[in-house]
Amino acid sequence: MPDLATFQRNFLTNVMRPPSTAPAGLRIHHDTWLFGLIEVLGERFRLSRLALGEEAFNAFARDYVQSHALTSGDRNAYGHAFPAFLRDHPQAASLPWLADLAAFESALEHAHHGRDAEPCALEALLAPDASCTLHPSVSILRLDHDIKPLHAALLAGGACETPAMVACDLLIGRTADDEVVSLCLAPLEAHFLKLINTHGSLFAALDALDPDAADLILLQTLLARLSQNSLLTST
Repeated sequence: MPDLATFQRNFLTNVMRPPSTAPAGLRIHHDTWLFGLIEVLGERFRLSRLALGEEAFNAFARDYVQSHALTSGDRNAYGHAFPAFLRDHPQAASLPWLADLAAFESALEHAHHGRDAEPCALEALLAPDASCTLHPSVSILRLDHDIKPLHAALLAGGACETPAMVACDLLIGRTADDEVVSLCLAPLEAHFLKLINTHGSLFAALDALDPDAADLILLQTLLARLSQNSLLTST
């Protein structure tokens, strides 16, 4: 007789199997699990669902659920890889902006619900031995389309127009006042911020980047913007 934990693992494994291979008596549980996670994705990416239409979105979501297991008990955390999945899905090739819209939605949700951390003043981070990182709510996106007008139109219930193909880097995060901000970044700025997270130090990031005088002025302005928006924390 298996213990409770073993029984629960075996039950979940069988429920997550394709319907053709799942035990007949578990089909209803499989369908409940499948449609439940599809609904989770629909709520998390509701504007992507609106842009696609429910039937098309559910088809993508079904493919995702069947290839991406739920790895935690928090269903609200499910779907972080959905934008990348859409980017590589052959049926989405005719909608190259779709993955960008989903990534933008995911970053906004993360900014709203990501864990909090005490912001650190820029002056405190300029000490040679100071350690720092970006606020936990921050995401840095590389998008191939100008997705903001489409996102705003969908929010307002307007028509879905194909966004212009314009490559851009964005930082999305939450300020100390719980306001979600979106900052456009130059490629150098985006690279610098990734180096900060990698090295955990402003000075280590600058050493790795080795900017010239003009670049240094750009980065100083960026750091001032981040500090003003409480998007830097000490580690």
